[in-house]
Amino acid sequence: FCAVNPKFLAVVTEVAGGGCFAVVPINEVRRRTAVRFAARHDLLCGFTGRVDLVVGRVTGHTGPVLDIKWNPFNDNVIASCSDDCTVKLWHIPDGGVRGRGGTATLDEWLVDLHGHTRRVGHVEWHPTVDGVLVSAGFDRLLIVWNIAQGNAIRVLDMHPDSVYSLSFNRDGSRLATTCKDKKLRIIDPRSGKLIQLYLGMTKMNLVMNRPIGVAPEPHYG
Repeated sequence: FCAVNPKFLAVVTEVAGGGCFAVVPINEVRRRTAVRFAARHDLLCGFTGRVDLVVGRVTGHTGPVLDIKWNPFNDNVIASCSDDCTVKLWHIPDGGVRGRGGTATLDEWLVDLHGHTRRVGHVEWHPTVDGVLVSAGFDRLLIVWNIAQGNAIRVLDMHPDSVYSLSFNRDGSRLATTCKDKKLRIIDPRSGKLIQLYLGMTKMNLVMNRPIGVAPEPHYG
């Protein structure tokens, strides 16, 4: 898994053991990529999928990290969820994770969210409301979090099985989910009500909201 924003690239590096992911400043990615490509035709995080072991690491989950997402309102804040049933928020300082003696490890989180009883597979930030995050767990729950207060705004229990993916629409008024039951659900995250339900013919693993075509702001085609 990886996530990128204008400042940083984050990559989950240990999915079989303890919870850890690497964070590299974007300018470092460019510099190291150029050097390695020139020297050995080997990218930092490119076609080979390799990640330099000396990059800064974020560690604190007691189980594998299953998803990471950057805050759209703050390029220095990233959310992670894990097999340990928690969601954590981290502040990445400008310049990346730095340590003494070459350790380069960040192990202090901003917020630690507890509410799921089984592993948490997905997190998604609200695209237009700062400080709102949604998590999906293998306990079949969706939890809408108020990050500032560190508590749940709403707990949605409408899936009969594991949630495979979730995605907001552009203004955050709707949340789409796919589930092991092969159904696509459209949910109003504010009221918690199910708006629409679609039955798929095959298993649906991923739902994403992406605009098709571009028109002058503020409208998209």
